[in-house]
Amino acid sequence: MTAAVAVGRSVGVDVQLPVAGSARRLARRCLGARASLLAGLPSAVADEEVAWVWSVQEAGAKVAGRGLECRPWTFPVAPVCPAGTLPGVRWRQLRGSAALPLSCAWSA
Repeated sequence: MTAAVAVGRSVGVDVQLPVAGSARRLARRCLGARASLLAGLPSAVADEEVAWVWSVQEAGAKVAGRGLECRPWTFPVAPVCPAGTLPGVRWRQLRGSAALPLSCAWSA
């Protein structure tokens, strides 16, 4: 189980299980123009990067409190990027601290 608490801020946490072949199917949708950054990676590594990106996008959607309605796959998140911002949201991936892609986002 994963949880996050913040005083005076909205928070969102998401964990994703990398799925074999997901990069081939989802990279363009989740990464947009950045999908080409996965082109030279082995399939399993690309699948894991898509899971990392999606964990950030989902955590950001949870901060907004609107789930898929806010189209999280359109949030601009680059692969292999451990932290960043979205409109009104800051986020961090817990690379090296979690066995699966796990990200936390909070209102800025």
